[in-house]
Amino acid sequence: MPKILYTKEQIESLFKGIYSGVIDLYNLPKNLYAQTSKVLNSAVEIGFGEVDNALLKELKNNIYMFSAAKTFQQVKDMQSMLYDGNKKLEYKVFRDRVKSTYRNYNEAYLESEYVTALTSANNALNYREAIADKKLFTQLRYVAINDSHTSEICKRLDGTIANTEDKIWHTCSPPNHFNCRCHLEKIDKYEDVKPDSANKLSEVKDFAESKMQPVFKNNSGITNKIFDKKHPYFSVPKKYNSLAKRNFDLKIPK
Repeated sequence: MPKILYTKEQIESLFKGIYSGVIDLYNLPKNLYAQTSKVLNSAVEIGFGEVDNALLKELKNNIYMFSAAKTFQQVKDMQSMLYDGNKKLEYKVFRDRVKSTYRNYNEAYLESEYVTALTSANNALNYREAIADKKLFTQLRYVAINDSHTSEICKRLDGTIANTEDKIWHTCSPPNHFNCRCHLEKIDKYEDVKPDSANKLSEVKDFAESKMQPVFKNNSGITNKIFDKKHPYFSVPKKYNSLAKRNFDLKIPK
């Protein structure tokens, strides 16, 4: 998986910038934002496959907004480690404290976000194709990879069949959790299969939604978003609302 291409010197510069106040919530590190969006948009492009320029642009714009919000939250978390009570820490102590925060955001979290972006982009294109040709692809089947890593959500959804336009796909389309490996299979009208009963679909939907984090109750092919506003990164203190509306003063490329 691609990673943030930050050298040790750049990481040190980031830490020093936050420590000195050169980098703050109103002056976020543009290069970190650019690197984050580049990694996640590469996943969108791989998952998207064929070109639907309008949808691809919408998904990429969402990634830029997500990356800006992530950069804001990362700097905010690091800033919170500057002091021990009212006493500002020595730089070496601060640096040691924030190293794990940096790794979490730019390694562990990023890896899960990358997989989510790839799966969501693939689902967006697949779902749009099914809807565009719904007279042929009359139904969709939820397909899970069943092994020791399969979540209880995906185990329950596995094999579910519903009409292409059924509302179950508005919230139960992959990914349904971080690192979800599932997909929707298009079923054409010539296959001898029937959709699950309304009662069964309702039961499966209620179970899945009860286990899902709010951010995953999303179909990127409908919302044009990889990460919707329910993601914690988009939750900012009220005083930063106007900054968030400006994408944290980080430019979205045209």
